[in-house]
Amino acid sequence: MKKLVKAIRGHRDSRLKDLECMTEFQHTGPNEWINALHNMYFPKSTSFGPTQSQVRACLTVIDHNKNADRETVLDHDGNKKYIMVVTRDGVEYKEKEVKVPKDTSWRKEICDEVLQAVRSQQMPSVKVPTDEHLKLYKKKRTKPVKSIAVPATKKRRRL
Repeated sequence: MKKLVKAIRGHRDSRLKDLECMTEFQHTGPNEWINALHNMYFPKSTSFGPTQSQVRACLTVIDHNKNADRETVLDHDGNKKYIMVVTRDGVEYKEKEVKVPKDTSWRKEICDEVLQAVRSQQMPSVKVPTDEHLKLYKKKRTKPVKSIAVPATKKRRRL
C-alpha cells in the first residue's frame, strides 16, 4: 500500500496536482490501430517531403474509411465466426470476430484515374482538403501570458 501511495503522490507530492487528470482512463487502442495503419503508408524509416506526406496520410484515411465497418465472416450455419486470441501477457484467452478480408479495390481505382489523367494529359479537378477547409470541433485556447505560465510550469515540474 505504501508503494502505491508513493507512486500516486510522486516524489514530495509532485503528482498530486495531476491526480485529477490521472483518474479518467482513456483506452488508446483505436489510436494505436490508426497509427499502425498510418505506418503502412508512411513508414518511419523513410523520409518523405510535404506533398508525399500529405498523399500518404490521405491513403491512410481512404484505407480506414473503406474498411472501418467490415462484416463478420459467417460459418456454414450462418453464425458469426470467432477465433481465440491470447492477451499480451499470455494469461487470458478472448474471442475475436473474424472479419471479411480488407477491400483494396480503391487502390486500383486510384491507379486507373492516374493513368487516365496521364493519357489525357489533364490534371484531375480533385482538391485535397487542407486545414482551412476542416471543421474545428474545439475552440482554440488563448495564448497564456508568459510571465504567469513559466512560473506555473516550473512550480508544477519542480525544476
